[in-house]
Amino acid sequence: MFIFQDKHLNETDYVLRYSNENPPGVHDHHFYLTHEQMVTLEKGGTVAATTTIDAGHRHDLVLRRKYGGNLLWLEVITCDGGDGECWDKHTFGAHLFWS
Repeated sequence: MFIFQDKHLNETDYVLRYSNENPPGVHDHHFYLTHEQMVTLEKGGTVAATTTIDAGHRHDLVLRRKYGGNLLWLEVITCDGGDGECWDKHTFGAHLFWS
């Protein structure tokens, strides 16, 4: 049996989809969610996160599980206070970072 809490005991690394908008140029951003935030998402809640700096800026996000599915993909509800898509055209999705 899969026990979610056992899989996300440390910070979980996600990445926004690439932006090709010019300016600022091709880039992405990572963000890290705590165990508590992952549990909140698993239960259908929303969480706030701030991305890493890339191309000279960062984003403030509000996220939820994408369409109530698994936690490989998250949906960006707001980016920098606006609905969904960021000003530099990162789209509505973020995914678990597989290194």
